[in-house]
Amino acid sequence: MLQAVMIVPMSGSQERMSISMTSDDRALIEAAAKAAGLSASAWMVHAAREEARWTIAHQLASELSAEAGVTDEDRAWARSVLGLDGDNDD
Repeated sequence: MLQAVMIVPMSGSQERMSISMTSDDRALIEAAAKAAGLSASAWMVHAAREEARWTIAHQLASELSAEAGVTDEDRAWARSVLGLDGDNDD
């Protein structure tokens, strides 16, 4: 759980952000960063960018399906065919 955020201006176009998190979250981030060959801060920036891209893609897909008239029944059928019956992410 993130508890606090502090942004400190740095030289150039970089800024420093300080966040509080649980030790379990920190260990998870550090392990993922190490596996990716990145620093923890670089991994977090990458993860934030990927999350933003996913959010935009999801929003666009939702808008396109609404414009095309895709129904909840259509979505249920697609989930069952793709084996995503337990996936509740809309």
